[in-house]
Amino acid sequence: MSKQEAVLVNTPFFIVNFPEVFTPKAFRDQDPKYSLQMIFPKGTKGLKEFMATVRETIAKEYPKGPPASYKQPFRSGDKEGKKGIYEGAVFCTGSASGKNLPPGLIGPDNKPILDTTEFYSGCWAMAKVQIWLNEFGASLQLRSIKKFKDGKKLFSHPSPEEDFRHVAGLELPDGFEEEEEEMASSEYTFPF
Repeated sequence: MSKQEAVLVNTPFFIVNFPEVFTPKAFRDQDPKYSLQMIFPKGTKGLKEFMATVRETIAKEYPKGPPASYKQPFRSGDKEGKKGIYEGAVFCTGSASGKNLPPGLIGPDNKPILDTTEFYSGCWAMAKVQIWLNEFGASLQLRSIKKFKDGKKLFSHPSPEEDFRHVAGLELPDGFEEEEEEMASSEYTFPF
């Protein structure tokens, strides 16, 4: 591959999914990375232009077309049989090496987001990415991310209050504290 020039581009607005932008995470046997999935709903303004910029960058490196096995960054929710938010959508992953600083992350007020609960699957964002090519495929390297607005959370956990609503008012059985002290003072070994 020839030495490529850095191609930086702003993405269109997208719905965030699987954000790992505060702490890098390793997937399978790969090195840890900062990453997120960008879901572009059908009709996203600027998506065609964004995809064209990626295709043009690949075409400069492979004027006769990339190899058949060349990995493209964009995937179709419909072609992959995905349901829900993916129906009619295009999605891709943006990532950055966990060996480097995390991508910059700011909120609607242009101030850094430090609270991990403020940037979640379902909020709306835009990213500045570098189109990166290697012999295996094209990828989108995260440089900066801006959250624009809250959205419907794609994943949520019930609150502890909801989880334990059915046991409200229960107390420890009589004698439980004595049994606990007896176990702590004895040399009990677990069978595993």
